[in-house]
Amino acid sequence: MLLKILKNAHIRLLFTGSFFAAAFVAMAIYSYGVDVEEIKVFLVFSFLFLLAIMVAGFLFSFVISIYRRLMRSRNSGGLLDNIEKNKIEDIAVIEDEIRSEVSPEDNK
Repeated sequence: MLLKILKNAHIRLLFTGSFFAAAFVAMAIYSYGVDVEEIKVFLVFSFLFLLAIMVAGFLFSFVISIYRRLMRSRNSGGLLDNIEKNKIEDIAVIEDEIRSEVSPEDNK
């Protein structure tokens, strides 16, 4: 069972990342004389910042989904369709200009 868990790359990354983070904190405490209270405050603020990022991402996903629904309801078909429509209109304008330049009246 343990070998199955360790074969998963994401779990391995979680374990190694946690191990090296703990080793870094331990070295900061012992080698540089950092107060344990400062480390606790740093960790609490880190988790609060991470939580704030997760909440912001969650809320932003709702904003994106509402925006997509609005764009879909306008039947615009997306940006690429608008570009194609503009190209077709531009080609039609160019063809009209060419026809007006080369008219049968000029050949007389």
